[in-house]
Amino acid sequence: PEEFVNAMYRMRHTESKTATKLVKHMVAKLDEKHTTAVQDLTRMLRAMESSMTGKFGEQQEALRRVSEVPRCTSDNELLQQKLHEQEVAFQTTVLEQEQAIRMMLESALAKASEVALAAALDVAGTKVREVLRSGRGLADGA
Repeated sequence: PEEFVNAMYRMRHTESKTATKLVKHMVAKLDEKHTTAVQDLTRMLRAMESSMTGKFGEQQEALRRVSEVPRCTSDNELLQQKLHEQEVAFQTTVLEQEQAIRMMLESALAKASEVALAAALDVAGTKVREVLRSGRGLADGA
């Protein structure tokens, strides 16, 4: 952090437009990549939700069909009760898995953003040092 602060101070006070534009470009690219990653993750979540909704609908349809069967025995009632319990268990599992996946994706996205920003700032600091060194070299040589 101290190295970055020193580099930013020198960049601000030496009127190095090149370094400023370089940092601006890197931050813009980082923002673009972050936006793309968020859009990709959103698409993946929607596809997963759609898939889970379809499976849930299939189970509801199966339960509806079973409930339409005439009640002639206690076995039928027992079967309906078990199907209902399975439906509830399935819904609970789907919700838990969806929540866990969302949390993992959010965590992964936050970590990826953090790493990308750190890398961009590291590269920016290196470029600033190069620009400052080349500026000193020109001043010393003149």
